[in-house]
Amino acid sequence: TGSRRVGLLTGPGAETVVGVVGILKAGASGVPMDGAHPPARLAGQLTRAGADVVVHDTTTRARAAALGGFTLIATPTPAEASPAKASPTEASPADEPPAVTTRPDDTAYVIFTSGSTGRPKGVAVSHLAMVTYLDWAVATFGYRAGDRLAQTASICFDASVRQLLAPLLVGATVVAWDADTLRDPDELLRRVERDRITVWSSVPTLWERLLAAAEQRADPPDLSALRWVHVGGEELSAAHVRRWYDLLGPGQRITNLYGPTETTINATCHVISERPGDDVARMPM
Repeated sequence: TGSRRVGLLTGPGAETVVGVVGILKAGASGVPMDGAHPPARLAGQLTRAGADVVVHDTTTRARAAALGGFTLIATPTPAEASPAKASPTEASPADEPPAVTTRPDDTAYVIFTSGSTGRPKGVAVSHLAMVTYLDWAVATFGYRAGDRLAQTASICFDASVRQLLAPLLVGATVVAWDADTLRDPDELLRRVERDRITVWSSVPTLWERLLAAAEQRADPPDLSALRWVHVGGEELSAAHVRRWYDLLGPGQRITNLYGPTETTINATCHVISERPGDDVARMPM
């Protein structure tokens, strides 16, 4: 607890949400890890971040064990995480939130940069910076109870902070899919329809794959529940935005987001509420 830093090595799904929230509620700082990276690289990053504990799930147990030298904690399965029903007069320990011991300048999480310009470095983001950003996102985009937000980003990318925590602040739902679904555009489109996603968030590349799958349908997909598209992390193509409007018609709202990890997720935001003209070559950020 306190300033303790805890590694998080989980696959997409409920266990990741449990891990992120559990680490924060314990007053610790999360250090998210990408299980696809070699164990030596992960262990080095954890050591540099000052973490000595790693939270994992059933799918990442072997990879966590391969790190060596760290205390391992398994997240509960969804069945284990569901508290047994108490009698009407019996209070559950879960009814009482843990005491808040963190301060605004305490570290909420440490995310390592991609290392594209050199050795990856750990960026420590404070609770104040994280909460300020999340408050802005909730107010700007009007997230609300009943929303269903797509969780597409790896926990090693800071966009996952908005995807995972903003819905929980307003009583909305985090919708996470496995890696196979994210790699299959047709299946992904079916899930967006079936799961009634109201807020899509991803890098432009994944969104364009979703768009291409929708264009190949004999009939336009039912995306009537979708009220926001958030894209960021790569340059947004004006041509792709035009294709989206041509397919789904007016009334779409797309946000082009940008920001290095050091600026807490996003530093700029441009809302697109109408189809760009054919002469527009680049979208503002």
